[in-house]
Amino acid sequence: DLQIQDKMTGENLPADLVNYVLNNEISYFPDLYFMANPSRKHRFITRNSRFHVEKRTIQYGVVVYTENCGMLMIKGNTRKPDLVLVNHKEEITDQYDNILNPLAAFEVLSPSTAHIDLTEKLSEYKEIPSLQTYIIISQNEPKVWQYSRTENNIWLLTELEDMNDFIILDFLPETVYVFLKEIYEDIEF
Repeated sequence: DLQIQDKMTGENLPADLVNYVLNNEISYFPDLYFMANPSRKHRFITRNSRFHVEKRTIQYGVVVYTENCGMLMIKGNTRKPDLVLVNHKEEITDQYDNILNPLAAFEVLSPSTAHIDLTEKLSEYKEIPSLQTYIIISQNEPKVWQYSRTENNIWLLTELEDMNDFIILDFLPETVYVFLKEIYEDIEF
């Protein structure tokens, strides 16, 4: 099932509009994204990531939200990463319940959105003052890109490819590690 989402609000558009667009071969809407349902691998990777991140961060008051949680960008548009981490005691939202102060965002790459995740979202996420790390996870091979903000507001890229490599969440009172073998549990390449 194809879903069309409004670029600003992230809300799904009505089915009759989707059918009109599909039946009339309309292919360009600058404020709409065409999104297919996530693959089985995508769902497993998201599930695994949430489970292992939440298990290690809950003691620090971190809430892990899934893909239905929006983050408000500096330019006013909304993005919905696969996972959003936020300190629940300091959580700030707007009138649409979009998170204004995320600590981390996770994206599992999909063919239809990979270019956006690696370019537009990366640029927009770096502008969020509270965001400390942006994790991009491949579903086609064991590969993770971790962008981390330094104390000097410089973003460092770490590429992880070995199943014994790990994501480092060092913005909490104690550093948390999540191994690729945990993220890719039950995934065959």
